[in-house]
Amino acid sequence: MLAFAELLHHQYAGRQVAIVPILQRGDRFVLADMTKLGYSVPIALDPKGAVTAKLGMSSGSVLIIDPAGTVVYSGGSQYAPTEIIQQLRKAGLW
Repeated sequence: MLAFAELLHHQYAGRQVAIVPILQRGDRFVLADMTKLGYSVPIALDPKGAVTAKLGMSSGSVLIIDPAGTVVYSGGSQYAPTEIIQQLRKAGLW
């Protein structure tokens, strides 16, 4: 999911669309891999799972927020990129 989030982050750069992966495990291995792979997508760390629980999401989820501040997608890594693209189309962002 992080690779796809990174791709979307670059695609929407400068368009005020926020791509926010939420990770409960922000351990040094995940962060080191992101650095090694050159990822620049910002991530939200939720070590106690409070945010994901409040939003009814799981760890490894991603939020996509449009320029108006509306969440156009929220889902876990079990969702296929196809579903994310469908939601972006529905919001007029794809």
